[in-house]
Amino acid sequence: MTHLIYITPVFRADGRRHCTNRGPLFDVTYDGEHIARSIQPFLDGARALTAKGLTGKLEMWDHELPHPRMRGTIEGAAKLTTFEPNKGSMQFRKYMVDDRSWS
Repeated sequence: MTHLIYITPVFRADGRRHCTNRGPLFDVTYDGEHIARSIQPFLDGARALTAKGLTGKLEMWDHELPHPRMRGTIEGAAKLTTFEPNKGSMQFRKYMVDDRSWS
């Protein structure tokens, strides 16, 4: 079974996209339930599913593209986070719960 998460952009009251200093925010839903709000929705969505005890294949969809934006496994994605060592070139690294280097 492949688990599907859906992302939608978060908007401010004035209708503009809500962005942080690290990027745009997305709401993440799984099976109709809101599970996360994140700038890295695939990875934080995977962590939310891990907390529910789910494992296996994972796809991230939006309501614009006719194909998944990302694919992987819940277990693999939950172990990663993103960082930008050179301002603009995103990379993955191991996720640590107490990692504050991105704040």
